[in-house]
Amino acid sequence: MILILEKEYKFYVMKHIIMNDLPAITKFIIENPNWLSGFVDGEGCFTGSLTLDLKSTWGLQPQAEFNIVQNNVDKNLLEGIRMYFNNIGGVYPRPNDISVFTVRRAS
Repeated sequence: MILILEKEYKFYVMKHIIMNDLPAITKFIIENPNWLSGFVDGEGCFTGSLTLDLKSTWGLQPQAEFNIVQNNVDKNLLEGIRMYFNNIGGVYPRPNDISVFTVRRAS
């Protein structure tokens, strides 16, 4: 019972800081990595693909990508996640009032 109340409280806190306060969002994510893990489990996507590249040894180039898609209202949340991951990747606007956090390489 206490854990459920704690989770509900964290969700309540997250919903109330998400609009404007990017430092508070980043602080929340740093202090609650398990929340981030659950969020990515529900909202994140890992994709692997092969593209044609005649210059490579086998003629194919592997590419890995990680994405989290949210409504533009939650763009600051995506920016906070990007900051948590040491500013790798980027947050980009997409059609239909959405934004996406994308990482294509780790360096």
